[in-house]
Amino acid sequence: MSARPRERKCLNCGCTRLTRDQLSSAGDLVCEECGMVQEENPIVSEVQFGESSSGAAVVQGSMVGPNQTRAYSQGSALESKQQTLMNARTQMKKIALEMKIPDYIVNSAVGWFTLALNKNFVKGRRSQNVLAACLYVACRKVRTHHLLIDFSSRAQISVYSLGATFLKLVRLLDITKLEPVDTSLFIQHFAEKLGFGDQTTKVCKDATALAQRMSADWICHGRRPAGIAGACLLLAARMNNFQRSHAEVVAVAHVAEETIQKRLNEFKKTSSAKFTVLGFREAVTDSKYFSHTDAKPPAINRNNEIEKKVQKVLRQRTRTLERFRELAKNRKLLSTLDSMSSGHLGSLSHVCVPQTQNEDQDADDDEEREAKEDELLKAILDGGSLNEKDLEKTLDMILKRDIPRVENSVNYKDNDDIQKIIQLRWPRNLIKSSPTSLDILKKVRDDEELDELDDDDEVNDVKLSPEEIKEKEQMWISINHDFLIAQEKKRLKVEADELAGSASGQYKKRRATPRAYSKFEPRKQEPPNRSITPAESSRQMLEKKHFSKKINYDHLPNLFTENLGN
Repeated sequence: MSARPRERKCLNCGCTRLTRDQLSSAGDLVCEECGMVQEENPIVSEVQFGESSSGAAVVQGSMVGPNQTRAYSQGSALESKQQTLMNARTQMKKIALEMKIPDYIVNSAVGWFTLALNKNFVKGRRSQNVLAACLYVACRKVRTHHLLIDFSSRAQISVYSLGATFLKLVRLLDITKLEPVDTSLFIQHFAEKLGFGDQTTKVCKDATALAQRMSADWICHGRRPAGIAGACLLLAARMNNFQRSHAEVVAVAHVAEETIQKRLNEFKKTSSAKFTVLGFREAVTDSKYFSHTDAKPPAINRNNEIEKKVQKVLRQRTRTLERFRELAKNRKLLSTLDSMSSGHLGSLSHVCVPQTQNEDQDADDDEEREAKEDELLKAILDGGSLNEKDLEKTLDMILKRDIPRVENSVNYKDNDDIQKIIQLRWPRNLIKSSPTSLDILKKVRDDEELDELDDDDEVNDVKLSPEEIKEKEQMWISINHDFLIAQEKKRLKVEADELAGSASGQYKKRRATPRAYSKFEPRKQEPPNRSITPAESSRQMLEKKHFSKKINYDHLPNLFTENLGN
């Protein structure tokens, strides 16, 4: 019969309900009643030595670091990942020591670096960029005064390269809760580089107040703080009588000049831009001044302006369309009137034009008809055989024959009225009242002086007085003094060479290049030089060569004649 195991009791209260803590690495045995630790198995980092069967000394246990997950049994070699983390922590501590960053921020940065390392973000990138980006993320989380440009200047890397690494790290790790950088940090940083001297604090104070006012007017939202800080510093410098140009601020803030000008234009449209310098400083003392007003963001104002412009263009187009419609209606009316008037004139011309063309012929016919009718009446009256009734019938017949002729004569007498209608329908008659080319030429003056420009201020400003002409001439001579002296020396040298008979002042003649002959074109044979005397051969040879200023060519014939005489 085996003995029953004895139950363990708590040494403090005698309770038998003991529980082992499975969550802790030590595995402590704890009393559930009073909580006293009955058994513990602590892990120590001390090195213990033992003796093997052969008598050799061996190390018992192994070293486990604070950031290690397990103990290593194969010597002191570390994995590459652990070594990378150790090197990263060492480098971060160096940077933090120089930039006065606390240790808890360094630990947070090491955590971000570990996450980046697990996602292979370090591969293919410079370690300095990743370390600085992780430190900057940790500083942004705590909202310290450190800027990205501070890390770039410390690590001696480009701020744009570091910014690109930071943005990719934020996107990879899905870091969303990053507070925007305070503009006052940039203002202090940039003001130290612009050199305001003893007035730096005052300028920074005014610039910070301007930045807070811009934030209340919704100008800072969604904008780079560097551009806001540059615009505020430029305004604050002018408020304190410092002349700082856009180029100087751009060189310090690392933003475009157009960006600073846009921020100034946006601030110009706010109500704060109407204050004077003293009025703005007095308004800053009131805490309610920095609260959000009824001002709208610049994007909304810009959209409203664009909408107004579009509406204005639409209104102009509607007016133009209405005018076109009115013109179209008037043109239709004019076309109908033209057709009616042209038809009326055609009928009139049908009446009067043949009469005007055949006027002489119609007059002859009327005379013949009147003569015949007179003869007929005379014959009737002389015969006396007709009664009164027959006579009346005959007279009615004659009158009926004369009616068309009378009507034609009446229509023809209304020619003045027709001419009036033609004058109204013919606008080219206005040319009669317009001036001719001779009338226009008579008005043109023959003198060349433009007297009408004598009183023009712009022309008078362009003209120079005699004193100004002399001053400008002296200025030009003083500027081009060396060039004028060099040109005068060249001219005098050429004249001296010409007087001395030397050809040094002449330009060298370009040597004639031999003409390329075709294989089908025979080359011209030069005549053989059959020189009779040495003087002629020397002269021919020298004609082909360049002239030399060291030889007197006039004495060459005398030289050969003397030799021949001897």
